[in-house]
Amino acid sequence: APLLFYRDQSGNEIDLLYPQNGKFIPVEIKSGLTPSPSWLDRLDWFQQTFPEISTPQALLVYPGEAQQRQSVRLLDHYALTNRLIHMNNGGENGGNPL
Repeated sequence: APLLFYRDQSGNEIDLLYPQNGKFIPVEIKSGLTPSPSWLDRLDWFQQTFPEISTPQALLVYPGEAQQRQSVRLLDHYALTNRLIHMNNGGENGGNPL
């Protein structure tokens, strides 16, 4: 399945929509080392605006340590890269997200 991004005319955007069992995991990618609550705003917006196509879990990729915050999983950029390589090599996209 192709990887997508989302942007509307109002400037709302999601960096990556990761396919997962017929829906999409919204993914935001940040460069800062310290997570900020504002980083979750676009993920929350997407999940509330498009509940029919959004999974309950979202992902935030940044160069810091992996963590779990409510329904958002924070990953380092290596975890995302490894999963994308796996998908590109014909790996299954079901199961546990990233």
